[in-house]
Amino acid sequence: MAVGFGLRYSPDTPVPVSPDHPLYNRVLIDPIEEMPGSVRLSIARPSTINEGLKLTLEHLHMLAPTSAEAKVRLTARWVSYDGGGMLFGGKNATVTLHYRLTRIDSGAVIFDREIITKAMADNKAGGPMPTLRAAIAVNFASIAGCLDKAAFGRAPSDCALTPQFHVTTRRR
Repeated sequence: MAVGFGLRYSPDTPVPVSPDHPLYNRVLIDPIEEMPGSVRLSIARPSTINEGLKLTLEHLHMLAPTSAEAKVRLTARWVSYDGGGMLFGGKNATVTLHYRLTRIDSGAVIFDREIITKAMADNKAGGPMPTLRAAIAVNFASIAGCLDKAAFGRAPSDCALTPQFHVTTRRR
C-alpha cells in the first residue's frame, strides 16, 4: 500500500492539521479515476492504492469520519506513470495525478492541480514496483501538503514534494 505519511520531504513534510484547520475531518475522497489496467495488474490493486490516499489524509486529520460530516470532495484522476525503464537498469519512477477539491454544498471548485512526483531506488533488485509505489506515496503526501496550504490560499503552483529518502529493495 502506498502511504505518504511518516516520511521526510522537502521543502516541507506534511503534518497532521489541527482542529481549527478548515479541512480538519472535512474531506470526502472518491476512488481514483482512470487508473490504467497496467497499474491494476502490476503495481497494486485499485483498492490498495485508493486505501493509501485515504490513509494519508486520515493520518493528517483531513479525512471526514462519515460522508455526512464532509464539506469538500477530493477527486483524483490518474494521468500517467513511468517506471523509467527500471527493468533494464533505470532506478527512477514518475507518477502524475490530477486532483480537484470541490465544495459539496455548491459544487464550486476550490482547488485544481496536476501533481507530478518522482521516487528513486538505490538499486534495481526489486524491479519497478517498489519505486512506483513510492512515487505514488510521494504524490499522496504532496496533495495532502498542498491541500493544507490551499485552505489558507497559499498553495504553490507546483505542489510536488521531493522525497528525502530512496527506495531500497532486495531479492528474497
